[in-house]
Amino acid sequence: MDTKLIKTSVVKKIKALEIACGVKCKADCVPIGNALINTSEISEARIKTAREFYGEKNIEILQKQSMGGEDFSQYLIEVPGSFIYIGTSKDKHTSYPWRRRNFNVDEAVLPKASKYIAYALESFLK
Repeated sequence: MDTKLIKTSVVKKIKALEIACGVKCKADCVPIGNALINTSEISEARIKTAREFYGEKNIEILQKQSMGGEDFSQYLIEVPGSFIYIGTSKDKHTSYPWRRRNFNVDEAVLPKASKYIAYALESFLK
C-alpha cells in the first residue's frame, strides 16, 4: 500500500475525531522501515519446493497483504529473497496469533521445518 495513501487516511480519521470529540489532534507519520516485497523468482522456487516437501494439500499461499512489521524487509533491500511462514500449530482450533498469551508453538513441527529449510536451500544451490 502506498505510504501517501496511508498518511492521507490517518489524517482524515484524525480530522473526524477532532470534529466528533471537539478536540485538537496532531500526528506525525514517520516511516520506520521498508515494505517486505519478496523476490518473485525465489518465491516461486520456494512454493515449488514446499509443494514437493510438504505436499500440495499442506501449502497455503497467502494472498492478503499484511501491515505487520518485519525486519526481514531490510535484508531484501540488499539481496534477493523470500519470506515464508511455516505453520506451528496442530490445527486451526489451537492456532492463535503471535504475541497473544494463548499462542503456543507445537514444537514437534520444528525438526521437519528445519529439514524443509535445508531442502529448499539445497534445491536453490543446485
